[in-house]
Amino acid sequence: MEGGEPRIQQDKAGFAAMVEIVDYLRELDAETVKKYLRFLLRRFIVLRESHNITLKRISKPNLEQLSCLIKGMLTIKSGGRIPALLATAMFQTISECHALGWEVEFQGVNVADKASGAAGDITIRKHGTLVLGVEVTERPIDQARVTLTFNQKVSPSGLADYLFITTARPEDDALAAARRYTSVGHEMNFVPLVEWLVHNLATVGPACRSLFQAKMIELLGAQGVPAEMRVAWNDKMDEAIGVKPTSRV
Repeated sequence: MEGGEPRIQQDKAGFAAMVEIVDYLRELDAETVKKYLRFLLRRFIVLRESHNITLKRISKPNLEQLSCLIKGMLTIKSGGRIPALLATAMFQTISECHALGWEVEFQGVNVADKASGAAGDITIRKHGTLVLGVEVTERPIDQARVTLTFNQKVSPSGLADYLFITTARPEDDALAAARRYTSVGHEMNFVPLVEWLVHNLATVGPACRSLFQAKMIELLGAQGVPAEMRVAWNDKMDEAIGVKPTSRV
């Protein structure tokens, strides 16, 4: 309510508008109030999701800062989006840094590979030829999943190289199944996400570590990426900036 002791308002116009809305709601019946509040909530969500959040960056990110950033981002629940974006940015960085000429295709999370013609969450081609299929997963991988992946993606495309990038250790029967396919000319390998990212970043050098950061910012800034993921990036970036370099990660 207006009146009383003067208040310091950061947004005086916004506060005045809120007071006006509250006064307006007082004159309505309960059902109309519910409908109006639902309308306001929907408009708030649309506004929040469309807000242009400037993504923070480090001018010259070092290995420890990027390691901290990666580990921090992986604590955020994203339905698998963040691990997939990190892996995509890494493959794009590797291709550009080593002039491999890869076409790195990321089809998004929960998109049917069969329907899209992709070899996995990430499909890598060179001059149109399929080079590598990649599945990025936070779920433990068992034998049934390896077999399904082989039957639906590896065998039909004749892939000689398939990679599972995981945040959970694969089960022993999954590893055994993959070895059997490897023995007949279809390599199916497993790498832990964090270690794979950090080891690659340690190898590519300072310029390409900056490139990895740029690739992640580009992916997070794409249309359809939830605003919460951008906010999380900025929060974890603040934490990473406070990391002082040492000799170890």
